[in-house]
Amino acid sequence: MKDKDYSLLRPFDAEKAKAGEAICTDVGTVWKYIDGPDHFGTIAVRLQDDTIGCSTAEYIRMAPLAWVDRKPVYVDDCLYSNGLRCCVLGAGAENQDQLILTENGSYRTSELSWQPPKPKTFTLAGIEVPMPESEAPQLGALCWTANTFGVCEFQWSGAPTDFQRLAEGVVHLTAAHAETHSRALLKANQEAISAKQKQHVRWINAHSTKGSVLLHETKEDADGSAARGRASRIACIKVEFDEGDGL
Repeated sequence: MKDKDYSLLRPFDAEKAKAGEAICTDVGTVWKYIDGPDHFGTIAVRLQDDTIGCSTAEYIRMAPLAWVDRKPVYVDDCLYSNGLRCCVLGAGAENQDQLILTENGSYRTSELSWQPPKPKTFTLAGIEVPMPESEAPQLGALCWTANTFGVCEFQWSGAPTDFQRLAEGVVHLTAAHAETHSRALLKANQEAISAKQKQHVRWINAHSTKGSVLLHETKEDADGSAARGRASRIACIKVEFDEGDGL
């Protein structure tokens, strides 16, 4: 098992310590806060052997609720279990197993991870894009929309415009996912414009005179030619073809 990363322990917070939150040393040894710091910066603590000692904030940290993947866990941290995002509320124990209490229930530390699940994706214009949200986020959640002109941040309020964006399939919960989606939309739009520019349109007038077929670049030209012609037009045909194709 890899060593715990003590550099991630949160710094000493006197107000939280006075409120009863546990403290520890900078290498994880649990102490009990008594008083301080005084005007010299001295903090009175109870050591593990139940004796009283003194230290300073430089060597004291806030004790974590638990450790997951070498990292300390504190209240309000967010972890994941089977793809579900879990915000930490506290800690407990059950049958000598340490539990992390979250808004979605209790989990053993072995059931939790810091790594979010890999998002489902789709391919657009050759770019792998994270799937946008399909269900309404929580009220107040920060969201980002993908557009061909960039990314827009907004707060989900449940307004009709929010649900319109959701129905359009452009709402993401991270800016990075929205930016990837935006790049793909812009590329797809540019490719569509480029393809359209390569297409040509011609209008063919077919007249009653045998073998009389006239080619025009616009519908207006075809109509004008028919009006000026002596032979009656029996059809006007629109023909689309790509650059390089024969007509």
